[in-house]
Amino acid sequence: MKQLIVVFTFLFSICSVLINAQSGDMVSGSKSIVVPENIKSLIQQITDAESNEDWNLYYQLREQIIQAWQEADPEVAKLYGTVSDGTFDPTADGMPEGSPKQFDNKPEESILFETPAQSKVLWGDDLMITSGSAYDISMDISRNGEIFLAVIGRKDGSSTKDSLYIYKSDDGGLSWLQWGYIGLGGQLFSKVEIMCFDGQIGGASTQESYLLVFYTFEGGWLRLAKSEMASQNFTYQTVVGSSGSGYPTDFAVDRNNSSTNYRAICLYDSLNVVKCIRSEPSSYGTVWQDAHSLGFLGRDIDFCYGWNGAVYASYNGFNSGNLYARENTDYGDPASWITHVTVVDGSTDTTRHGQIIASREDDPNNIVALVFEKSNGSSYDLYWALRPSGGSWGSMQTWVVPEENKWPALYSRKTDGNQIFKSVFEQSGTGNAAPRSIRYKGFNGTSWTGSVQVSDTTTDVTGLQRPEVGELAGDVAIYAFAGANSLGVYFDNSSWTPSDVSEIPSNIPTEYLLEQNYPNPFNPSTTIKFRIPEGSYVSLKVYNVLGKEIATLVSEEMNAGTYEVNFDASNLSSGVYFYKIESGNFVKTNKMILMK
Repeated sequence: MKQLIVVFTFLFSICSVLINAQSGDMVSGSKSIVVPENIKSLIQQITDAESNEDWNLYYQLREQIIQAWQEADPEVAKLYGTVSDGTFDPTADGMPEGSPKQFDNKPEESILFETPAQSKVLWGDDLMITSGSAYDISMDISRNGEIFLAVIGRKDGSSTKDSLYIYKSDDGGLSWLQWGYIGLGGQLFSKVEIMCFDGQIGGASTQESYLLVFYTFEGGWLRLAKSEMASQNFTYQTVVGSSGSGYPTDFAVDRNNSSTNYRAICLYDSLNVVKCIRSEPSSYGTVWQDAHSLGFLGRDIDFCYGWNGAVYASYNGFNSGNLYARENTDYGDPASWITHVTVVDGSTDTTRHGQIIASREDDPNNIVALVFEKSNGSSYDLYWALRPSGGSWGSMQTWVVPEENKWPALYSRKTDGNQIFKSVFEQSGTGNAAPRSIRYKGFNGTSWTGSVQVSDTTTDVTGLQRPEVGELAGDVAIYAFAGANSLGVYFDNSSWTPSDVSEIPSNIPTEYLLEQNYPNPFNPSTTIKFRIPEGSYVSLKVYNVLGKEIATLVSEEMNAGTYEVNFDASNLSSGVYFYKIESGNFVKTNKMILMK
């Protein structure tokens, strides 16, 4: 296989003068790219070549596209990574002179938990992976089901952000070991994203199996630490260096899911301008090329891959507060970004922390969902918008209210045709008040389930934050989150989830109803069905005979309909319990018996 060993230099400049055009988020000097018909044909051919992993044809077509753009629009040709004389610079890595290049890639120590009980510090079976500080975390899953988790923090619990730990579990999260450690020689980390580069889940086995750890550190540069999963020996490089006074302050990465060769695509901002860069597909994340500006100011960037080259981005306008969605059907090709769609109109800070996800299907059959925080004046709630298969973006809809809901995280299993999304988010009292918990919602290709609490609550107003979500084989969702005061990282598995809620297709009911659970008595799980004739906030909770709250099964706005909830009491003792629903003016309590 032909391998490129060069790193392309950047060929774009950062525009610092802004104009008040359209939303006020356009970068001065940006222009729409008109793609001639002959280049459209070449783009389709190179998309097919990359999808089919025909790399000889891919390289031939890439040279043809660059030449065609040189004739049609030389400025666009520059976006493809060539330098002014048409040659490549094999030495440049984007790292400015004098910047730190020495890293400590030796694990401090590898520790397996001595006993499961040592790790079970919360309700149910939440596991503590580390008790140290945790200011940012990222989780991904390998083709073989190994879970990797990166944590910025210190194992001694101090507030210094000069260490990045990588933890690994190969038994579904029951036990963890410290797999790797990255130090920056005194430099401070600010954000981390971890990526398993080992082919698609369920795909063919490959010799190349890498773990990629992307991170920014305070003061500049987006860096990459890469290690073969078998060797735990990191090499380092710069993906994006600083440019003048600008450097990446936020980024988002995702990858295509070929079983043999892989392309990673990264969106980032510099001087608040949204930019894109992608790895050469046979370099396994080593060679980065085609860096360019998308022509708009933005922040809260997120990015996802669909299938066969379709990629999707979301970002907030830096000046307008609008929420945008954008797509590219050719693996992030510089000239193939479609004009963005305004999903939500707003003012500054109206929306934030958008997360975008796509089903693993060929465009335009992808289902694309965007979940985001939206201000309600005193706090933030979560809303979502959908781009259905072959359709256009719809208007925003309620996702979770009331209380205050933040930090959504989304995941789509890396298999062709998958339409299942997993999600988690943080919920607190209004105005960031206690209590706090981590909750889960699932998407079945058509609708979202109600939310389910998957962590214990905390009464610390700084607690439980930055959740991550993934999925193991067998539709098993997994979750990780940082603890109160950024101390501790916890893990949970959906086999321990106390409940799940789903809507039953039926006519809209005409009256409120809370049915008797079935079976009753039960061991260890039972189903609770209820009906609501109009959209309203619904609370469904379980109490013991002393009136102590045991579990919150539902706590959110719901549309009129018939619903059922599965309650798992595996961790409870035999006895009498009560479940109580509140919706509008309707309040009812029923009794159930757990008999083990």
